[in-house]
Amino acid sequence: MPENKECCIALLDIIEFTSRYNHDEAKMILRQLRKIIDNAGKFLFPHGSFSDAFPHHDTGDGYYIILNTVSAIASLQFMVNLSDNLDRYNSAEGRDLPLQLRCILAYGSVEKIEDHIYAPVMADAERLISNNKNKQYQDNRNEIARFMD
Repeated sequence: MPENKECCIALLDIIEFTSRYNHDEAKMILRQLRKIIDNAGKFLFPHGSFSDAFPHHDTGDGYYIILNTVSAIASLQFMVNLSDNLDRYNSAEGRDLPLQLRCILAYGSVEKIEDHIYAPVMADAERLISNNKNKQYQDNRNEIARFMD
C-alpha cells in the first residue's frame, strides 16, 4: 500500500459479540464472517483470494478492510454482496447462532506509518456504528453507511 492514499474502508462490527457468544462460539462466528467476506469479494478475484488481496484488520469484535486497489463502485458492490451473503447465512435452516453486523463503507485518507495503518475517517465510521443501533442509511461526501442486522 502506498504511504498515503485516498480509498474506501469497510468497517464490520459484530453486534453484541462479547455478550452474546461464548469463546468457542465467538471463534466459529469469526470464521464464518471471514467466509462471508471472502464470498462477497469473489467477484473482484474470481481466480484468487480476496483475503490475500485485502487483508482483514481485526478489531476484536469485527474487521476493517482497506479497499485500496478498487473503485468506490466496486467497494459498494462488495458491501451489497456482503449484505446478501449475510442474509443467506442467517436464513439457513437450523441456524442457532445468527450473525448480525453493523457495517460502514467510508472513504478517506489512509496512511501507513511503519507497520500501522492510520485512517482518520475510521474514527467517524466507528462513531456512526456506536451511535446508530437501528437499520438505517447515512450518506454524505465522506461516507456511505449501511447498517445491517
